[in-house]
Amino acid sequence: MPDNKKHHFVPKFYLKRFSSDGKSINAYVLKSSKKVLSANLANQCYRDYFYGKEPDFEHALGLLESEAAGLLKTIGETNSLSEKYNDRISLMFFILLQSARTELIAEELNDMTDKFFKHVFADRAKADGIDINDYQMVMQEPARLTLQMAAENYPMLLDLDFRLLLNSTKEGFITSDNPVVFYNQFMSFRKNVPSAGYASRGLQTFFPLDDKRMLCLFDGGVYRAPGNMGDTLPITDVRDVYELNTVQACSASGVLYFHDRDQDIDALCKKARPFFRTGLSNLDAYPQEAPPGGKLELLMTSRPEISTNMVLSFLSVRRSARQ
Repeated sequence: MPDNKKHHFVPKFYLKRFSSDGKSINAYVLKSSKKVLSANLANQCYRDYFYGKEPDFEHALGLLESEAAGLLKTIGETNSLSEKYNDRISLMFFILLQSARTELIAEELNDMTDKFFKHVFADRAKADGIDINDYQMVMQEPARLTLQMAAENYPMLLDLDFRLLLNSTKEGFITSDNPVVFYNQFMSFRKNVPSAGYASRGLQTFFPLDDKRMLCLFDGGVYRAPGNMGDTLPITDVRDVYELNTVQACSASGVLYFHDRDQDIDALCKKARPFFRTGLSNLDAYPQEAPPGGKLELLMTSRPEISTNMVLSFLSVRRSARQ
């Protein structure tokens, strides 16, 4: 049995970066639209045995978190990203694994699995007199699989450009129980078509490091930003902060976290709510030419993507990308 059954899918060290005292954190529960000031930080973003009862995964994540904690601490002290290649690789790897280890991602995978198998076996179940909707097909430890897939695919993100955003406005960055945001301004015109995958042209990734710093990764062949790769980019327009907080609110599963107890999260959520996801996953079936009497379909599963019509003053689409 593991020595710790309380598995945090968003690390405590990370949430502490949005805390005033290291022990409590301000939270906003989306379902009830309720602010909870000074909530117990240790009781946020965890599930018992979320990564299984064997300690291997939890211990491995702990090693990764220890390294990431040091990197984020240095970023906070220097307001700059390390120029060391290994540090940058470690930071990107941590961010990618963070995107794949949350409760929401696990729920999305289980929902995809359930929809897929019910669609495939619906006719056979009906012929056997079985109501397939009486059953739910899920994985016991879905987060293990999502983490494995992310680890295998992380090289796809290594060609992204990136900047450290330094927020000098009075409005702080917020975070959530699903803090890594994948977005695609460039392909926002493609409704109901997945466009924020690891290999998607125009991919953007936003990860708040604390209320004053955020890492922004983007497709440098599509977008233009001031400075060079790895530079610190001051954010002076509060509208940029509102836009980034809006997509963070849309990324959340159920809870937002914020540093300033007086921050108007109600107003933010009022703006963001029309863009909230309406389901956990999508399944689309495309009929294919089949032999006589047969049935052939191409099935595609995807997760709902965020689209808020976001516009950022510091990031623009290159003219060459539009051609």
